[in-house]
Amino acid sequence: MLAKTPFNAHHGMNRWLRSRGIEPEFRLGGKMSIYDRVQFDKALSSQPTVLQKLVKKERLYSREEKTQVIEAVLKGDSISHVSRAMGIRHSNVVAWVKEYRTSGQIKGNSQLERHESALHSIVKENPQLGRIDICRRLQDEGIRVSAGVLSRFMKKSGYFRNSDGRLRRRLEAVRMVGSNECALPARCKR
Repeated sequence: MLAKTPFNAHHGMNRWLRSRGIEPEFRLGGKMSIYDRVQFDKALSSQPTVLQKLVKKERLYSREEKTQVIEAVLKGDSISHVSRAMGIRHSNVVAWVKEYRTSGQIKGNSQLERHESALHSIVKENPQLGRIDICRRLQDEGIRVSAGVLSRFMKKSGYFRNSDGRLRRRLEAVRMVGSNECALPARCKR
C-alpha cells in the first residue's frame, strides 16, 4: 500500500488516512495498521501529490517556485504536507497562500521585476552599456537601484556579455522570466 502513496513512512500514510476519516480495521502486532482495501483505493484519488524538495542555495524563492507551492495547496494538499515535502518553512507557505487568496497575485522578490521591460528596452537600445550606465538610465526613468542589485537581477534574468562585449539574454531566460503567463488562474498577472 505504501508504494501507491507519496509517503515514505507508514506513520505519514496512517496520519493522512485518518485525516480523511479512514480508520484501520485492526493492527498487527500493535504496530502495523490494516485498512479495508475498498476504502483505501477510494482514498487514493484524493491523495497528496508527490512534491520534490526544493534545494536552495539562497534565501529567496523565485516566482516559479512560489507558484508550484501555491498550486499544490490549491489542489488540496495541506500546507503542512507541502512545507515538509518541499523543505520550506510553514510560515512562508501560509503567507504566500494568504497573499495569493487576497490579491490574486504572486509577489516576486525583486522591485526590478516590475520594471523588467524598461531594463530590457535600455539594453536592447544600447547593448554596450555598463551596469553603472544602466543604473543612471533607470534613474532617469524614476527607478532607483544600486549597481549590485542590478547586476544580480540581470544575472538571474539570463543577461550575459558575449565576445563583443554586448549584453545578450539567454533564450530560456526570456521564456521563463519574460512571460506574463502564470500556471495559476487568469487573474494572476504581474
